[in-house]
Parts: sequence; structure tokens; C-alpha cells
Amino acid sequence: MQDFVPCKAPVFAGTEPKLFLLKREIQKIGLVMRITGILLLAATLQVSAKGWGQEKISLSFNNAPIEQVFNAITTQTDIAFLYRPQYVKGKKVTIQITNANLKTVLEICLKDQQLTYEIVGKNVAIRPVKREHSISGLEVNENAPPFIDVRGRVVNEKGDPVEGVTITVKGASKSAVTDRNGEFSLVTVDPNAILVFTHISMESFELKVSGKSELVINLKTKISALDDITVTLNTGYQQVPKERATGSFEFVNNEELNRKAGIDILSRLEGVTTGVLFDRRSSNPNQIFTSANSILIRGLNTMTESIKTPLIVVDNFPYDGDINNINPNDIESITILKDASAASIYGARAGNGVIVISTKRGKYNQAFKLNLTKNVQIIQRPDLFKYPTMSPSQYIDFEIGLYKTGYFNSILTNPNYPTVSPVIDILRKRTINAISPSDSANQIDTLRGGDVRNYFEKYIYRTGVNHQYAVNLSGGASLLKYSLMAGYDEMKSNQVGNQYRRLTMRSNNSFSPIKKLDLSLDIAFTSSSANNNSLGNFGDNGYNTDSRRLYPYASLANDQDLPLAIAKDYRSGYTDTAGAGKLLDWKFRPLQELQNADNTSRLQDLLLNVGANYSLMKFLSIQTNYQYQHTNGTQDNFLSKEMYFTRNLINLYSQISGNNIIYNIPRGGIMNSNVTDLTSHQGRTQLNFNKSWNTKHQITAIVGSELRERKMSIRVERLYGFDPNTYSNGNVDYINNYNLYGGRGTSQIPNVSGRTLTTDRFVSIYGNAAYTYGGKYTLSASGRRDAANLFGVNINNKWKPLWTVGGAWNISDESFYKSKLLTYLKLRATFGYQGNVNNSLSPRTIITYIPANTPGNVINQISANISSMANPELSWETLRQINLGFDYRLAFRVGGSIDVYNKKSKNLIWDAPMDATTGRTSVKSNSASMTGFGVDVNINSANLTGKFQWNTELGYSYISNKVTGYADADQLDKNNPVSTIVASSGMRIAAFRGKSPYSISSYRFAGLDPTNGDPMGYLGTKVSKDYLKIFNQPNSDTANIIYHGSAIPTSFGFFNNVFKYKGVSLLVNINYYLGFYFRKSSITYTGLINAGITHTDYSKRWMNPGDEEFTTIPSLSYSVSTTRRDDFYAYSSVNVLKGDHIRLQNIRIGYDLLTQRRKAFPVKQVQVYGNVENLAIIWRANKEGLDPIYNSGNALYPVPKTFTAGVKVDF
Repeated sequence: MQDFVPCKAPVFAGTEPKLFLLKREIQKIGLVMRITGILLLAATLQVSAKGWGQEKISLSFNNAPIEQVFNAITTQTDIAFLYRPQYVKGKKVTIQITNANLKTVLEICLKDQQLTYEIVGKNVAIRPVKREHSISGLEVNENAPPFIDVRGRVVNEKGDPVEGVTITVKGASKSAVTDRNGEFSLVTVDPNAILVFTHISMESFELKVSGKSELVINLKTKISALDDITVTLNTGYQQVPKERATGSFEFVNNEELNRKAGIDILSRLEGVTTGVLFDRRSSNPNQIFTSANSILIRGLNTMTESIKTPLIVVDNFPYDGDINNINPNDIESITILKDASAASIYGARAGNGVIVISTKRGKYNQAFKLNLTKNVQIIQRPDLFKYPTMSPSQYIDFEIGLYKTGYFNSILTNPNYPTVSPVIDILRKRTINAISPSDSANQIDTLRGGDVRNYFEKYIYRTGVNHQYAVNLSGGASLLKYSLMAGYDEMKSNQVGNQYRRLTMRSNNSFSPIKKLDLSLDIAFTSSSANNNSLGNFGDNGYNTDSRRLYPYASLANDQDLPLAIAKDYRSGYTDTAGAGKLLDWKFRPLQELQNADNTSRLQDLLLNVGANYSLMKFLSIQTNYQYQHTNGTQDNFLSKEMYFTRNLINLYSQISGNNIIYNIPRGGIMNSNVTDLTSHQGRTQLNFNKSWNTKHQITAIVGSELRERKMSIRVERLYGFDPNTYSNGNVDYINNYNLYGGRGTSQIPNVSGRTLTTDRFVSIYGNAAYTYGGKYTLSASGRRDAANLFGVNINNKWKPLWTVGGAWNISDESFYKSKLLTYLKLRATFGYQGNVNNSLSPRTIITYIPANTPGNVINQISANISSMANPELSWETLRQINLGFDYRLAFRVGGSIDVYNKKSKNLIWDAPMDATTGRTSVKSNSASMTGFGVDVNINSANLTGKFQWNTELGYSYISNKVTGYADADQLDKNNPVSTIVASSGMRIAAFRGKSPYSISSYRFAGLDPTNGDPMGYLGTKVSKDYLKIFNQPNSDTANIIYHGSAIPTSFGFFNNVFKYKGVSLLVNINYYLGFYFRKSSITYTGLINAGITHTDYSKRWMNPGDEEFTTIPSLSYSVSTTRRDDFYAYSSVNVLKGDHIRLQNIRIGYDLLTQRRKAFPVKQVQVYGNVENLAIIWRANKEGLDPIYNSGNALYPVPKTFTAGVKVDF
């Protein structure tokens, strides 16, 4: 039946008072959004609209049907008229008008017709002035037949359509489900029937039809007692309502992600998630980006450091590029899959957990939205004087004492002129009477007043500044939804010479050209560049002099800020005269190096994702997706001839004969290039099943297959004599040996070049299904089988089956459940298997070719070595995990979840002994196992509600990992000395049965010898200073060592408080880390003597009998044979401290400015905010004042504070 008629084609005009169907059809007729092209590899959408009021309409009609007049207006203006046929039937119009506007014409046409109009875009809706009575947006038809057809639209509080709402006729089997436009239809419905509207995320609603055939239903979003909106979890394969989830998930919404500022996305997960630990022990305090390899989800699940990284999924596909390519402003939400049921769908790549990142997307029938974001972040200059260290004067006194022992005699007479410090050079000159004792004393006293930290704070460090700009456009019509995002970041780090720039563009589009078919096109492009010109942080090797640390009294600039030289590899006096002026300048000036450095890296990343989803039936659809990713990264480190590295290399290979000099390395720059190219193809085809019946049963299921190929090539190249202006370079002889200048032997010219190519291929089949009965009981199961080109000759090793089962019970929905205190209670339980894959291994022998011109290749022929032995039984690592969870809500506005889990990892890759006659002593094999146990607790409370709101979030996680086995464990435990256990600092994974893979043990400390201040330990039960015997005690006798525990926190979490009053919000984030230890550094005299490594403990050392009563620092020994003494003390129990601490991590304040919508002022909301991070450690267990998080508790300066100010504008 044709219900509505426009001028030229049937159109359905809307219902009053909301005109919802009118607006839907307006969108169907004229899409206000259309794709205009692809710009910079990202789709750009342009919105066009036209205003009315300037038209020139001319009409001449006498008693003509009004439809004929409407047709004439449409011909002249392209305006479409929408109306019911009965509204205009029999109505005539007489009009004579020239060059009139639309409003004037309409008023004449509708005069005395009992009709009115409404202009919406390029459409005019015609309706009677006298309408049928309306109640709550439901139009009544008094002449309705005994049975009527009912259709309508379901929207939320914002007016957005709600898809997936089930509409059931109460007491009957008739039902319907809303489509993506929120629309539904029911035929032959009793006029007095009651309709029941249900949705997993919306409150249920019942409505009596009362003869109404056209409905607009406003549903309210489900709100818990804690005002926590019910969420849908994205696994990367399907959307799972949290209420039906059986597994353990962590959902981070957009508001939580934006609590922190910065240009990386991963760090924003800290302080809002349980079970996710950030291990920063190998990071400097001023490190900007968070490495994915530093994240542990529910502890460690492998024994291989390089593959402990969680799988990262972006928009439903594993992301092969650098996660720092992702702009945080593009992210809508993140779901973390923690247990086997949640993560096993990713099979053999999900053993370490999965982080699913969902970018922002538009919605069908969504009004155009524009969001602009700008912030500036200030990064504090490092405070090098915060932590005490050995003073310059103390170091000079030590050098004087060491000089008197004769330690430097062999160095000062070495014909290669190795470097010495200025104090030693002054002492040498005084010894040979080149200067007087008083002059030498004066010069040394002058040096005592210097402190190299002053120069670092002035010239090496600065206040870092990071600017972020982001724009997001989104919207949709009935057939199209789109989102376009662009961002630009520019960061000057607090290290002078280091800068980072990133441009990101992303376009997510979906289009429905025909009913039941959805097409999608997502394009993302990232272009970044970085300058890495700093020589490094304070204490880094870039400032070393020969093999020694930079002395603490070094001067880097004079009073005029001109760079000063320090002795790098050769003594200053030698470089003053070497070559009699024929060689290049041989001085090393750190600040000049910084000025001339040109180390630039560039990266471009293109991601293309296309997909199609076709609904075969209401409950069955098929989808296919393909993703292409290409990443190209280049690093060009141009070392001009002004750089010390270049001058030094040219001089070393120069040959002087009389007045002539031969440069075997061309004079000019040296270009070191590194090019990385990654190409990834991923394809997926999947069937989706979702059916509900009888209001009690629901089955959701997916089954599909995947193909994946990843190729990575790396090319390393060095060019000598490179000229950046002409891009030319010189030729060198890599084959022959040359005499090094100054009688330093012979050597080939370094040949730094090579290429590698790796290809990984995977094929997988998978399935997942869940059945829910009555909204109370859910059973789930999933299975996956993966195959790769990496594993065994045995077909069972090539294919790895992984599976899980799970269940959930909403106990509080039972009729017998009567608790008024615990208003909501859900039980979850899962069991299943996850996997890990080591891409660096192969079942076959791998050899590495060595070019003929490689330095050290004395035969000058191509050779090879075995880099990996064959292992035909190589297989996947497997993780079995059991999870038991409770979701709860109390009557007094407290709710959350508790998860308890047990894990068992087996077939872990570890070194297994092999017959030494093969040429190798070990081979990587599936030879280790490990267990894990943990608890995740989330507690949320709404302490105050109303105008002033106060919410608290508490997260707690406990994790315990223990190694349970490895190849020949009994033999190794029996024969290996205790030093193999103690030497593990907890920084790398170690295999000791019954211990954490990141564990710290130590020798028992028995105090200092009161006669000479030597450290003492235990040999058996006796106090001893026989350090070698202490080291070689058998592993089986562990009574003489102390196992302290884990080197990473076993208990950690967050305590957040959010306050809101009117438009003001305040967040206070506190993180805590408990149950772990770290080994603090101390003075080692061999390190001080041989490498100039200083420590503040030097001033606390034993100096006289009786000092052992108040110090544990051994006495100073100038002997170079005290290595074992130093090693024993360094690894003794006195230097192991508890790492427990609580830190005030983040404070954020925001103010929302709400603006009433006005035609002349389209701004919807403005938010200004400020953020401070890394504020303070408010409690720590160690008394040394050390931060256990960075550099294993031995950072040279505290983590700098960051201050952010920003603004967000929504249109």
C-alpha cells in the first residue's frame, strides 16, 4: 500500500511530534554527506548544505490541483515535497506570482487549505493544521481496523537510533528487531496489544499500542547504581555485551583514556586497569614512549624476553607496526582480553593477553559533529642534583691516592697514549718537574670547583615542550557513516637535539548501497620524523673518555659558551701534535658534537582495511575483511667531517710519508643508513549468527578462517666520503688490512652493511559460540587451530589447536534471590588454552653468511656460522588458564568485580643441553614450564551524588609466577654454583625452579671485618672472606643465599578519586606497587679504579676500626685484584631493598563550558583542562630515597614532572 506521495515518487512523511520518519526519508532522498576524494591517502568527506530563502519562483495557475503546483516548484528549485495523499486530495490552488521566495509561495498555496508546512533541508513536509491527538509522540488513528500494522523507530536520550532492540508482542510469539536506523515493523497487531522493548544496554520498556500505527520510542540507557553505563566489549571478532561475557575483560572508555596527556596510547592504560603491569626497570626517567614489550598482562607467560609482548589489535586486526604510530586522539575505547576465554580466539598469538584498540567511528543517521583539541605539555628539565653522588673534590682526592699507588704508570708510558683525566695529567707534569708543586696544587684546586652536572643542566638538557593538535569530523546518513581524524604532534624533548614530529590521518567509512549489505573502507596514514642528535643522558657512554666515565669535574664550555675539548680516546698532549698538522683535528668537544650531529629517522605507515558484511537472514550474516599494511622506516645518521667519529676514523687509517698523506678513508662525511620495510597482508572471512526466540533463548556464534603474511626486510649500509649536497661517495678497499696511525696495529676498514629478510605466514580456522537462557545463564565455547611456516616437520607441531569453555550465571535474577544488600551478583567461570609463537626460531638449521670483507675474517673468503641448530620437534608454547570471576553491586552505591585465576605454561622455549661434539652446547627447544596465580579486584563507589559528586575507583592485582621445570633441571640444580642464581639481577628472565622468572637472590652478608673493613659472608655456617668458595657453593645448598622474591611488583593497583561540581571536575590518581625487591648499586672499587664509576656510598665507607658499627660500606682498596671482593659485596643481601612504594601519579582538573545551541553560534561544548603527572612518591619502603621503577632503582635523577594545559571544542 502506498502511504505517502511526493511530487514524483512515493515518500513516507513523518509522525508528529518528532517527525522521525520524515527526517529519515529526508536522509534517504538527499544525503547531506558525500565522499569527495582521497587526500594524502586518507578519505576526506565533505558536508554540503543549502539554505533557502533566496529562490526566485514564478508560477501561473488557475484552480489547479495542489500536487501540480508542488511539481512546478520542485522543477524550479529541486525541493522535494513530502505528504500523505489524503492531505492534498481535492485541494486546488490559484496563484499568479513572479520571482517570489519559497516562503511567500507556500503561504499563498496553503492559505485556507487547512494545511501547514515545515522546511527540513531541501524538503518541505505538508501536514494538516488540525491533527489527531498525540500522546508521547504516538499518533492515534481513531479509524484503525481491528488489526493494524505497527512501525516505528527507537532512539536513545540523544535521539540516536538504537540497533538491536527486540520488540515483542506481550503474550504472543510475534517479534521484531530494530535495524541500524532504529526502525522496526510489525504486521497484524491487535490495536490494544502491549509491546515490550528490550535491549542489553537499554532499560526495558512496555507500551500499549492503543490503535497507534506509528511510534517513536525513547529508551533510556541502563545506569547502574554507580552511574556506570553498560558497555559492549570488542574482542576484535565480535561485539560482546558485558552482561553476557563469561571471560575476563578490562574495558577502558574514552573518558578514562583522556585522563592523561601525551603522545603515546599505551601509558594511558596505567592507573585505570587491573592485571596490567608496566615494567619500566630498563627505562630512563625521561623516556617519552612506552614500549609494548614493557607491558605484562597477568604476569609472565613465556621464558623468552622478545615475545612477552601482548598482542595488539587495532580495529579488529593485529597491528604489525610501531604502536606509537597510533594517535591517542583517534581512539574511542580499549578492551583488554585477559583470560583464555577472552583471548583464545586469537590462538597461538594470545598467550600474553590481547589489547584491542577501537578507533572513533561515525554512526548512521548521526548529525555532523566536529571536535577540535589542542594541548601543550611542558616536561621538566631533569634535576641532576636531587640524588647525592661522589663530589668532584672526593673524586680528585681518590685520583691523587690512586696515582700514588703507581696505577697510572703503565698508562702514562703506553705508546698509544690512552686518555687520562686532567688531574692525572697535572700530577704527571709535576712528577717530571714540568710544573711546580704549587702550580699543580692551584690547578687541581681550580678543578675541585667544577661540576659537570652544571654543564649538563645548562647545555645538554632543557625544558621539553610537546604540542598536540587534533581534529575529528564524524556523522552519518541512512546509507552512510563516516569519521575523519587528523592530528599533528611536535615534541621537543628535554634532551637538546632530540625532536619528534608526527602527522596522522585516519578515515573510517561505512556505506550501505543496498539493503542488507554494508561496505567499509578504513584508511590510516602516519608520517613521523625524529632527530636523535643528543649524545645521551647524564652517565651514558656517549660522553665516556676511552673506557672510563666522564670525570665529575669536567668542563664542557668556557665562560663565552664556546665548546671545550675533553680527552676521548687519546691524551690531549698527543692529539695536539700528532701528524704535525697533517691530520684532521683530533679533539672531542661534546657540545660541538651536539651542534653538528645529523641523525634523522623517518617513518611512513599506511593501513588499508576494506570489508563487506551481508545479511543472509535476520540472524545470519557473512563478512569478509582484508587489511594491507606497509611501513617504511629510514634512519640516516650523517657524520660530517666535523664529527669526532669521522675525523678519528680518517686519521686512524691515514698514512703519512714525508710531506705526503694518504687518506685510505676518503675525506668527507660518513653516512650510516638503516632501511626497514614491512609489508603485511591479512584476510578474514566469517559467518555471524545471532538469534533470539521465545524471549528466553539467544545464540550468538561466529566461525571463520584467516590468512596472514608478514614480510620484513632490513638493509644496513655505510658510505664513506659522502657528500649530502651531491649525494656522492668515495670508494674504499674493504679487503686489505691497513696500518693504523701511531703504530696501533693493522685492520680492515669497517664494512657496516648487510641485508635480512624474514617472512612469516599463518593460516587459521576458528569458531566461537555462546548460548544465553532467560538472560540469566550463559554458556560459551571457542576453538581455534593455527598453522605457521615456522614449526616442525611433524604435522602436529605445525598445527596448534586451542580451545576454551566458559559459563556465566546472573544469580541476582533468580526468583529465590532476595538479598537487599547485594543487589546484583553474577558468577563467571572459564577454562581454556592460549598460545605463544617465537618467530625467530625454525625447525631447520639456520646459518649466517659472513662476507669476505668482514673485519676479523682473516681468510678473506665468504664464510658462515650456525646461528640456530635444527629442532624438528619445535612447537608452539601453550598456556592453560582457569578463571573464576564475580561481578557485584551493593545497595549503597558500591560495585565492581573479583577475578581469581590459575595459569600453567608448558612447552616454553628455553636452552636445552646438547652433545658438545655437535659444535653447540645447547639448543632452543620446548623445554621449560611455569605456573601463575593471581587476583584482580575492581571496586567502584559513588560516595556522593547530586550537584556535588564524588566517585572512588580502587584497583588491586596480585600476580605470582614460578618456574616449575626446564631441561636437565635436576642436574643443573645440583651442579651449578650458587653464583648462577645470585648473578641474576632480576632484569632478565632466569630459570630457577620454584622461583620467579624475574627473581632476586643474594649472598648472606655477615658485616664488615673490624680490622680492615672487608665484607664478610658465609661459607656453610661459618663467617668467611673466601669469596671464590662462597661463589662456588653448590646450588643444592641454598641455605647460604637469600631468595628475596620477585624483581617486579606482585601486588599493584590504583586508587582514583573523581570529584565533580557543576562544570568542574577533579581527578586524583594514586598508583601503588608492592611485594617486590630491587638491587641498589653501590660503590665498587674496581669499577671506580678501572672505569671511573662513582657512587655516593664512597663517602660512607669504612675508614677506621669501629666504623663497622654504623656502616656496611667496605673500606677503600686500591688493589685492582679486588674483583671478587667487590662482586660479593655488590650481590650481598645488604644491597637488596624492598621496592614497595605509593606514588601520586596524576592530577587532572577540567571545566566544561556548555553553550546553548544557537543558529549563529554552533559550539556545543568547550572544555579546558590542566594535568600534572609524576608529582611525587608519597611513601616508599626503602630509606635511600630511591625510585624503584626506573633503571632498576638506580636512576641518576628523578622522573621529571609534566604539566599539560589544553582545550577541547565540540561543534
